[in-house]
Amino acid sequence: MLDKTTDTQLTEVAGRDLAIGIQLSLTIGQTRSLTLTTGVPLDWSKPQLDEALDKLVALGDRQRAKHDIEQARGLLKNAEQELHMHRQNRVVQETNFEAGFQSSGRKGDWRPTGSQSSILGGLQQNIDNSVERIKKLRSDIAEMEGKCL
Repeated sequence: MLDKTTDTQLTEVAGRDLAIGIQLSLTIGQTRSLTLTTGVPLDWSKPQLDEALDKLVALGDRQRAKHDIEQARGLLKNAEQELHMHRQNRVVQETNFEAGFQSSGRKGDWRPTGSQSSILGGLQQNIDNSVERIKKLRSDIAEMEGKCL
């Protein structure tokens, strides 16, 4: 090391005693950044330097993947809330249509008219889209967790 001195004079310096600093900066999402720093001996070969850099990049990639999982979980929570809201909207709309039919004094069972069917169909499509989005998000999260954890 550099402390191989006698009377404050350096007697021996080897490549392993000196180091260069390596710094890797990454952006993680829109609001986060990560900087990884390490020092490596000057006498390391190119393959040894590449290995150190690969390790830094792998650490950064893992942190980015963890952030992506966190983001996907937030999207999943929102999608589940939207599904609940879409189901409620459909039930409320159908109930309103049926109540309108009953209050009109018509006889028989209520069946949606053309425009009512169209409205209910749109609401059902919202439900179906939400279900598919939730399935996709759950699948993506499971895949990301398998790679990250």
